[in-house]
Amino acid sequence: MIRQLIIAAALTVPFALPAAPEDDRNLARSLSNAMADTVERVLPSVVVIRTEATQVYLDQWRARFYQAVQPLGQGSGVLISKEGHIITNGHVIQGAERIEVALDDGRIFPAELIGVNPQTDIAVIKITPEKDKPFTPIPPGDSDKIRVGEFVLAIGSPYSLTSTVTNGIISQKGRTSDMMPVVDFIQTSAPINPGNSGGPLVDLEGRLIGINTFIKTAPGEQGNIGIGFAVAARTALR
Repeated sequence: MIRQLIIAAALTVPFALPAAPEDDRNLARSLSNAMADTVERVLPSVVVIRTEATQVYLDQWRARFYQAVQPLGQGSGVLISKEGHIITNGHVIQGAERIEVALDDGRIFPAELIGVNPQTDIAVIKITPEKDKPFTPIPPGDSDKIRVGEFVLAIGSPYSLTSTVTNGIISQKGRTSDMMPVVDFIQTSAPINPGNSGGPLVDLEGRLIGINTFIKTAPGEQGNIGIGFAVAARTALR
């Protein structure tokens, strides 16, 4: 009977974890606010890029062609000028006949290709601003001065989920790739997935430090495992 009373009393006593020290709570809140403030500043500069191409088909007699415009792919990009210049990855717009850009505020613009550098997988496209409505370019950062271990944010449209924000750290600098041996990449733990390509990697001040480009995956897998790579802003902007 006594044992049952002790058990019943224990079950009715609320269990409370000890409160974190006030300084720790303030530090966590400050970091959370800093990240949210950065996202609010950067989102107007981040765009979704959709591409289309004409698909050609033979009819059953193989004598006539049918042409149909088909979606080719989707990626991300970032505005770098008030006039509408956008940096993205070359593979995002590869093979595109039509390029469409969507801003975070819902506006949609046709885009023209300005140029591509295959050696760095960097492309520049341009959209035309509306009268008295200049675009919001992202401020450039110094990718040479970032340190391993710094917090960073990756923003883009993975799997068509627009304006997706992920966070991580700078895992390492100066990484190389057999695909692009002339490029030094920033390695990050911020999750990057298909559709993030061409989007910005930013520091906690919202400055561009890299263009998210590719990921390492486990054998037979396609999703992120925490190993992503971005072209350093110094290389991309040059």
